[in-house]
Amino acid sequence: MYSENMNILTQNGVTFLKFKALEDIDFINQAISTRHGGVSMQNEAIKSLNLGLSCGDSHENIVENYRRFFEASGFDINRAVCSKQTHGTNILYATEKDCSKGIFKERDYDSIDAIITDKKNIPIVIHSADCVPVTLIDTKNKAIGSAHCGWRGTFASLAEKMFREMNCRFSTKPEDIISVIGPCICQNCYEVSEDLYNQFLEKFGKTEGIAKKDNKYYLDLALINRLILIKCDVPESNITISDLCTCCNKQDLYSHRGLGPERGILASVIEITN
Repeated sequence: MYSENMNILTQNGVTFLKFKALEDIDFINQAISTRHGGVSMQNEAIKSLNLGLSCGDSHENIVENYRRFFEASGFDINRAVCSKQTHGTNILYATEKDCSKGIFKERDYDSIDAIITDKKNIPIVIHSADCVPVTLIDTKNKAIGSAHCGWRGTFASLAEKMFREMNCRFSTKPEDIISVIGPCICQNCYEVSEDLYNQFLEKFGKTEGIAKKDNKYYLDLALINRLILIKCDVPESNITISDLCTCCNKQDLYSHRGLGPERGILASVIEITN
């Protein structure tokens, strides 16, 4: 695994990723997990740092994997707030009362595919295994948001909805946004039906993220999410897309297309530190 725009780090045997584009933002900590450094061994597709809460893995394994990942990357496991994803568009505003939900406490919310917060020391956690993790950082008002954008969330413009919610709650302006789009499935690996291709073409128009090649149909969800943010007036230069495809790198990252439905899950985590 090699990346030009992400740092690949290993601490205490746990390998994780950090965006180079966020190195100069001094009030956040951010990390994305890989497959390496955990205890899950049920099958080859889950091995070993599975962070999925509904993959058939034992709760004990998942908690230990979170403990290892969070300790290596500098987060407090007791304060994490986890999404409860259903490919919907609901957004949770995370506060102190939500800390530890999804790991040690039951989540008392349903259908949450995006989380925002302006509170310090609350790691917000989004899960993926080919879908697009979209993160927004409001550098002026010190607020953050992360969204899980599969094809449904992308088609529904969840990234835009998250930005609008941050604008409403925190007065976030597009020019103050730095956005990173984490590892996800690339266009070459993401063949879709003609019907879905036509739906995206009708909604988003002709774009390089929607392609037909040799009578097959492909989507680049990362590029489409970038287009969605640009249409929200987020500066193009403020958006970084990871150069790592989950499917092409299925030996290092979990991929639904590459490993099948019994695979593990990655976690994208970000928090405000000061």
